[in-house]
Amino acid sequence: MIFYCLIMYCYWSCYCATSGYTSFYLLDRGISNSAIGLIIALACMTAVILEPLIAGYADREKTLNLKPIILLILAAVGLLLVGLNLNYSGPILLTGILYAGTIIVLHLLSPLINSLGTTAINQGEKINFGAARAIGSGAYAVAAFVLGKILTQAGSRWQPVLTLMIYALLALAVFSFPFQQNKSLRAARTRTESGKGIIGFFCNYPAFGIAVIGAALICIAQMSISSFLYQLIVSRGGDSSTLGTAQFIGAASELPIMFGFAGLMKRKPASFWLILSGFGYILRFVVLFMTRTQGGIYVAQATQLLCWGMMQVAYVYYVNSIMEQEDAIKGQAYFAMTVTIGSMLGSAVGGFMTDLFGVNSIIRLALVLGIVGTAVMTAGIRGSVRRKLQAVNR
Repeated sequence: MIFYCLIMYCYWSCYCATSGYTSFYLLDRGISNSAIGLIIALACMTAVILEPLIAGYADREKTLNLKPIILLILAAVGLLLVGLNLNYSGPILLTGILYAGTIIVLHLLSPLINSLGTTAINQGEKINFGAARAIGSGAYAVAAFVLGKILTQAGSRWQPVLTLMIYALLALAVFSFPFQQNKSLRAARTRTESGKGIIGFFCNYPAFGIAVIGAALICIAQMSISSFLYQLIVSRGGDSSTLGTAQFIGAASELPIMFGFAGLMKRKPASFWLILSGFGYILRFVVLFMTRTQGGIYVAQATQLLCWGMMQVAYVYYVNSIMEQEDAIKGQAYFAMTVTIGSMLGSAVGGFMTDLFGVNSIIRLALVLGIVGTAVMTAGIRGSVRRKLQAVNR
């Protein structure tokens, strides 16, 4: 449990350093909002293609277990960050390509690290995923605050250096995690998975596919805001230090729900809380729509208690509850892809809308997408839970 919490702490610190300061770093390098959106979109499009392939590869009996796969990916991101640092005054195109690579790695790691925890749980390890994820959010909060202060003084050049240091700690935590994937379970997965691709998967779980579509719409809304939160803050008179404070508030607000999620599960199933998180997003977008001050942004960030914080824990338990064990890693990967798709489309659309219509236009778009996405996700979740109950009662 301690080692997995350390993995979560380091991963979400990396997430903050990479995703939370994308605009800050790339704007300082002279890249426009539209180009930033395009860089994030292309990176996420690549991750969307790679995520199910890597998840399927990880499920094979003869494949290395999850730990070596994660360590290989971490080695790759280390090289990318070294390249970014060496190319700081070099061609902007190369900067965009290298930074896109770090975003791809960030999204590829998420389902693998989640699956590392859920697979350990399924094999009898005592891991409280909600508590571990809460520690991750706490790490995001601390990293956001500290990086905001450091980068305001030291400048954007230090962003890839600090990110590399955190990734090194993540590699050490993964290497030290005392877990070996059960070979008999891997063999069972291989036999059951033979011949089953993405089409076969969603034919087996059609309602889950609808839930994924709804969650993707919500994430497009969320990521269109998150990718350009720095620009939104600047339009309210803030700076990178304000960004750090806002991200600290958002991440810190997630802690109670994540630490207490095991208790919430005793009252209602994960599907209920996942649906509720959709309505939490609607509340967040309404607050952003109504505010014109930095204080209002801080209030909106605090609503992450009911949206991002709740969704990130609830979906892991939800997927684990409706999937057969042999489909669990793929299920986690497909739901994690909603964040990747959200980053891809949200950042692309958000970048162009910010340049053409101003940063406030993306808030209106997010509100509409949040409402539609919540309705679609709710229908899909209810359908998938109903299907699982019918299968159990046969």
